[in-house]
Amino acid sequence: MSNPRALLVCLLASLWGGCGAAVIPATECNQSDSTVSCCLKRHPGAYEGCGADAPAKRMLGARGTRIDSKTLWQKGRVRLDVENPAPGVRPGQLHFQDAQTGAKYLYNPTTRSFTNAPNWVNELLTTDARFASSVQKGLYYLGEVAP
Repeated sequence: MSNPRALLVCLLASLWGGCGAAVIPATECNQSDSTVSCCLKRHPGAYEGCGADAPAKRMLGARGTRIDSKTLWQKGRVRLDVENPAPGVRPGQLHFQDAQTGAKYLYNPTTRSFTNAPNWVNELLTTDARFASSVQKGLYYLGEVAP
């Protein structure tokens, strides 16, 4: 909760009928709600401000297919591979690899780009339809997008 005054009101109100009694309508919080759960109902996603731990991020590839290594796209010395050898045990990965330099850049689904890659690598996502399609196929194998 970003407003310390509101948090104090919420905490004090919990002594007299719950956070909902003072800050939010009774329909959102009930007597069985803890102060933290009531605070989270009022401020979804404000875990730290409500005194709660944020939920663990889902592991990339946890819902995907087991794949040791599969090349999805290749052009000369560079290629796009997907790997998911142990779904749910360790994160899978979609990476761009340059055979000549040995450089390897991991794809970040959140930013929709290859982390620390040269600009020309990320530009392939918009300039090469086959490459972009291969990235989507890799995310599908990792269980991150629908077919």
